[in-house]
Amino acid sequence: MTPLELYEARKRLDLSQAELAIRLGLTRRHVVRLETGRSPISKKLEGRVALLVQNELAPYGLGAPSAPRDETLNEEAIKKMFGWT
Repeated sequence: MTPLELYEARKRLDLSQAELAIRLGLTRRHVVRLETGRSPISKKLEGRVALLVQNELAPYGLGAPSAPRDETLNEEAIKKMFGWT
């Protein structure tokens, strides 16, 4: 996940940086650093963002489609879910 993809996911959720930080258990300052590329986005955090988007938007038919149950939630699966490939 790139900083731009994180920013786009946050906007898709209609969250402020502070609201996203709360939902991910981070500080707003850390979210700013992630979105500007000053801090790397770990695979673990990428997975948490993907689950947040899926959980928040799926009930409205707006989220990314669910990954098949037998598919590992890895970088390629996440990119495929969000159409980032």
